[in-house]
Amino acid sequence: YLGEKVTINTVVSNHGVGHEFPGGTSDINEVWVHFVVSDGQSRVIYQSGALDDQNDVDTKAYFYRSLPVDKEGKLVWRHDLFRMVGDSFKNVIKPGSADVVTYNFVVPSWAKNPLNISAVVKYRKLNNRYARWALKDEKLVLPVVDVASDAITVPIRGRVEAAEIPLKSRASPRRLSGLGTEQVR
Repeated sequence: YLGEKVTINTVVSNHGVGHEFPGGTSDINEVWVHFVVSDGQSRVIYQSGALDDQNDVDTKAYFYRSLPVDKEGKLVWRHDLFRMVGDSFKNVIKPGSADVVTYNFVVPSWAKNPLNISAVVKYRKLNNRYARWALKDEKLVLPVVDVASDAITVPIRGRVEAAEIPLKSRASPRRLSGLGTEQVR
């Protein structure tokens, strides 16, 4: 309904691969979900995981990656894993498993029918911080691949307040009881 909070659960599954997703160098690969909700006039209502004008991913996006740390708790971002003692964060999907990503947003009063909701799992071989350092190119733009995607269209409904319904079209008042319906006098 217009003006109400909506919760959308997006399922990302790892079937038929035979290893964790993402596999390999999950500390320097960049895998995330780009989630977009727009209205019938293509106006964006909510978005997570977009690329900015520097080609960097929205930092609040939902990522599949690991963040290794050294013995002092500092991020090991240059892939010098001989310094790694553990991960401060690791999010992968085991083979044959799935992950549920939850998004919450409010449908604004200006939104027009219908809602267009899409989710795309995106992959870039190297995250920008590492790639720009390793390849010594601050303007480097690496390609992004769509690994999987899905979309749905959902109608928007508006609530009509009782005061907005003309009196002559209102049903006669009734009271519900455990035994049925009876006329209120």
